[in-house]
Amino acid sequence: MRHVKSLLRIIEADTVAHEREIGRYFSLTKASKLTDGPKNAFSLPAGVTCPGKTRCKLNGCADCYAKGGNHRFARVMRAHVRNFLTLEEYRARGDAAGCARVLAGKIIGECVPCFRVHESGDFYSEFQIDVWARVARALPEIKFWAYTRTYWLNYGPLVELPNWQHYFSIDDDNFEAVLKTRASLSYGHKIKLAEISPTGIDSAKYITRSTGFTCPAGKGQALDGVPGACLRCKLCWSGKCRKSPVFIKH
Repeated sequence: MRHVKSLLRIIEADTVAHEREIGRYFSLTKASKLTDGPKNAFSLPAGVTCPGKTRCKLNGCADCYAKGGNHRFARVMRAHVRNFLTLEEYRARGDAAGCARVLAGKIIGECVPCFRVHESGDFYSEFQIDVWARVARALPEIKFWAYTRTYWLNYGPLVELPNWQHYFSIDDDNFEAVLKTRASLSYGHKIKLAEISPTGIDSAKYITRSTGFTCPAGKGQALDGVPGACLRCKLCWSGKCRKSPVFIKH
């Protein structure tokens, strides 16, 4: 609740400032796990942009990492809120092409091989899918990847792209609906799953050893605490691994 109230205060203050700006802009972010150099992630406010959030404490959103740690710093929250406000402004205009051009320009400037969409936050509209499909098509040399619990949106324009890896995050609250939906999609075979468990693949409920792997950057694993672990690992974003990741609970 405190997290939500803080977000609301920042949104209130930023809305006034944002309306006065002539040039709209997005902020890219980075996390030590994702990169040890350039910014290679785009984030939105956690919770308020996550219509698919669940209440499960064991492997769901109740203890979401994006509501704690560095994500609680005012400057971080403010950047996420500004991204949301800018995105909504483009959506109100119906300008997916313009939004994509701005984002693509930001990403090109970082010279990164891979890019995480929504390190915090999630997909909540078809507009976002349109925007990110345009961005990924414009930057074929960059590998994009995203995890989502908003499983009911049409991700066809994204997963059909060779440089996009997409994951449905499953937990005790949503796994039945997620698996049923994925099975019904013509492109469902291109969407992998992602799960959180206490110790990795050995304690996973829905992903088995034959279909998944433990994230190497998890606690006690080979890349635990290594800056830029995701860049080094490549399993989630390269497109060369067909298995689904199991992340050790923070």
